Amino acid sequence: MINTFEQVNGERPGFRRNHAKGVCSVVISRAMAVVWRCSKAAVFLSGRVPIIGRFALAGGQPYAFDAPHTVRSMALLFKLPDGEEWRTGMNNIPVRRKLGSRIL
Repeated sequence: MINTFEQVNGERPGFRRNHAKGVCSVVISRAMAVVWRCSKAAVFLSGRVPIIGRFALAGGQPYAFDAPHTVRSMALLFKLPDGEEWRTGMNNIPVRRKLGSRIL
């Protein structure tokens, strides 16, 4: 798979092979009582939970243009006090649809 990424995008030393262009963020989340009433999941327990996030464009081009039709991703890492980690990743794939004679 890595070889294919490098064949398509070229070798980019110092950058990720996929989702090469992106930014990271760190947030400290505080549990809210209203959420605790809806879910007993450990990530929503009282206290603080560090969350590390990465927002990126798909592909291996670190200098890609931020065009509206570009696939975007968001990945989150929740670091629980007991050492457990929850990870999630999502992609936003733009879909163009035609309404009458207009493309939205």
